[in-house]
Amino acid sequence: MSKGTLFIKPASPRSNWLDALVKTLNIDVDVVDYSKSEEYAKLFPLKKTPAFADSEGYELTEVLAIIEYLFSLASDKTLRGVTNKDQAQVMRWLSYVNQDMVNTWVDYLFVAKTEDAKKAASEQQAEQLAYINSELATRSWLAVDGYVTVADEYFFSWYAGFADVAGGITSAKYPYLTKWHETMKAKDVVAKSLSKL
Repeated sequence: MSKGTLFIKPASPRSNWLDALVKTLNIDVDVVDYSKSEEYAKLFPLKKTPAFADSEGYELTEVLAIIEYLFSLASDKTLRGVTNKDQAQVMRWLSYVNQDMVNTWVDYLFVAKTEDAKKAASEQQAEQLAYINSELATRSWLAVDGYVTVADEYFFSWYAGFADVAGGITSAKYPYLTKWHETMKAKDVVAKSLSKL
């Protein structure tokens, strides 16, 4: 029996990867395009996605909270981090991507009104990507060295947009980030599903 419904916006990097995550976690959650649901607007008047609701009246918004709740329903929590320290690193990177990097992306696309402001946001996004590139010089994955986590998957969902804002990603400029991206596309189920979009 379904544990609830996850409403997503297929075009949004905040939620376009969650269907694949639900399948990877092997949890019984219905994933629905919010625009095709009459129930969604009644349950979530702010119209934020992703959003989760179950049959008992439990409602949840905000991607990081939803990720945490989905893991509470899963028996295999490896993608969340095996140890407490790994889990803290996963949350650190989820937060960094969702807050710092997405804010820069939003500044560039929606807030910046002048060419100077756009240039500043683009340079900031490039600095953020350079920081991640330097972090990946010492390990294979974003949060934990030994294995892929949900932090890698969430960052992957934003990767193309961040690259566009920063003026592209080349292997000469970001060799470790490029290697990580290629490895994700080849090995991770969620990344493979996003690559088909």
